[in-house]
Amino acid sequence: MAEKIKINLLIDANSFSLLSTLEFRRKKLSKLVFDYFNAHTCQTVFEEFSNRISNAGQDNRITYRLLNKKKENIFPISNFTKTIEKQLKASGYFENISSKGKKDKGERHLVCSAIEHVFRGKFSQCVILSDDFKATEGLLGSVNQDFLFGSIWSVFDLVMFLFFKSRITYDDTRYAIRELISSPAVSVKKYRKYNNRSDTVEKARQRLLSDQLKRLCNVNRLLNSLPGGNRG
Repeated sequence: MAEKIKINLLIDANSFSLLSTLEFRRKKLSKLVFDYFNAHTCQTVFEEFSNRISNAGQDNRITYRLLNKKKENIFPISNFTKTIEKQLKASGYFENISSKGKKDKGERHLVCSAIEHVFRGKFSQCVILSDDFKATEGLLGSVNQDFLFGSIWSVFDLVMFLFFKSRITYDDTRYAIRELISSPAVSVKKYRKYNNRSDTVEKARQRLLSDQLKRLCNVNRLLNSLPGGNRG
């Protein structure tokens, strides 16, 4: 039997925090990603996540301990990574960001790691998991638009993929979406930017919820039409 091919996933600090809050089948989503994906991060993101632990809840501490045991899944910031970062900055991808500064450092090193590992053949392509709207619309999106190392997903995308790919039920997925919507760590900037900026954050969250539940219904409808695809 052929071995199942897993998607290569690179996760940022904010997304790790969100993954820590969700459970499927009594298993933290931050742990499930290592079952369903070739999940990695970079040393800079790991350090950013580590710095939050003193003020974080128990869920985040569990994820930190998990990551701390998976050293092979944490990519060091190699000289190769630093060269990519330097060249991208020189080409204007990281405008107004000091190479020595801390601003967006995790996202910069994550995207440089993605390019490095695709270029060197470790990955064919990869997915960067980020819920930072500014980063996905800015530096992550602009780099991927030209270098096409793979895709950029939100945690909503990841949950939807797990519903489509695994045996997670419709009700569990719907609950997870509602839990994510209620998290202050989830950005609703897109839903205020492209609609009415005077709207409240709550109204923006409701629009986001409506869109995500519509996605779920569409996927569920298709699955229910396939043999063995019913998710309940």
